[in-house]
Amino acid sequence: MSRRLGAGIVAAVLALAAPSEAQELRAILVGGGPDRESNQVALENNLRWMLRMLPAPAVQTVLFADASPTSRTVLYEQKLKPLAPAERLLRLLLYGREEAQPVEYRYRARSLPRVDGPASRDAVAQAFRRAGAHPDPRAPLLFYFTGHGSQDKRRDLDNNLLDLWGESLSVRELAAHVDALPPSTPVTLVMVQCYAGAFGNLLFQGGDPQNGLTDREIVGFFAAPKERSSAGCTPELDEREYRDFTSYFFAALTGRDRAGRKAGSADYDADGRVGMSEAYHYAMIHDVSIDVPVCTTDIFLRRFVPLPDDEVFQTRYADILAWATPAQRTALERLSDALELAGDDRVRKAHARWLLLNPDRRATAMEPLYRRWQAAARRAREWLLARWPDLRSAESRQFRAAWREAVDFLDRHLDSGRFG
Repeated sequence: MSRRLGAGIVAAVLALAAPSEAQELRAILVGGGPDRESNQVALENNLRWMLRMLPAPAVQTVLFADASPTSRTVLYEQKLKPLAPAERLLRLLLYGREEAQPVEYRYRARSLPRVDGPASRDAVAQAFRRAGAHPDPRAPLLFYFTGHGSQDKRRDLDNNLLDLWGESLSVRELAAHVDALPPSTPVTLVMVQCYAGAFGNLLFQGGDPQNGLTDREIVGFFAAPKERSSAGCTPELDEREYRDFTSYFFAALTGRDRAGRKAGSADYDADGRVGMSEAYHYAMIHDVSIDVPVCTTDIFLRRFVPLPDDEVFQTRYADILAWATPAQRTALERLSDALELAGDDRVRKAHARWLLLNPDRRATAMEPLYRRWQAAARRAREWLLARWPDLRSAESRQFRAAWREAVDFLDRHLDSGRFG
């Protein structure tokens, strides 16, 4: 990764630090799952990409999983030979979706070029203490987290959790670390875990939205709001297949994707550089995963402009477009195209569509379809087992012969969809 690409991130963070004249960026990078089973290789690859993009002097601390160089704690999937459609269908009907996927899950030791410690509460605290001791208190700090998140156990979604290795760190606990930094230190947060939007509350004193705003210059970009999960925790090895907030946000800043391919321009105001707000809107446009990105501006407005959604979404599209920045305007227009929405009431239409598709209503709407699938799969399984009883047990001496016959039968009848 060239110096020019890393300079894009540095310039974006420094721009957010204005009017500070500091020219040195510091970064704390934290990642990994809370345990071996949830420590997917994509989390390690995110940190590796960050290390390639950022200039080495900027990275103060890298914390990952248990930090062990030898423990096999990184989960990845090894793709096996693809199954023929008939065999895949038979596995699906008899054993379920997991057995129908031609992959094998394995573990290996970490392969990051640098790890300074585990993703633990103590290590995070030490990283912030080191950052606070920097000789230039005006030097901006980037905190990047790629891992898992959990909702607060008492359902206080404004105080959600980072899932560290075997433990957790809440919004207010992270706020205490940030508050201990010199007041003149600007902070940028990029956090891509589930329920990450709760960490936008670092805008407020003590991380509590019931308090006033902090005096610190702070901005944050998050893969999902406080009540939603996010994408990106995959055991897939091929980074070209990644579709998540990290991939699009940093591709916009550097101009290149993970594979080194040229990314589309995010210089929406045509000033010759890409800022973090532009990268955020680029991700909003291009990230078609389950991510619903939010930023500290959203958290600020929700706190201080407490209008009901029904009223907000009655706003005329022409008025919104007139108020928008170039990046916001581009996102509005591109998302309108993607959703095939037009007219001055398109915002209201988008909200109405969202109400039909929000998780609670979607689950209710999908239940009849899921029940139909379960009933059809049960009937098909019963028919298969009645015709080939030896399929009931892999220990049966005739199991392999019955399996071949069933696969051949399904293969002959796949096109018609009739098996009885």
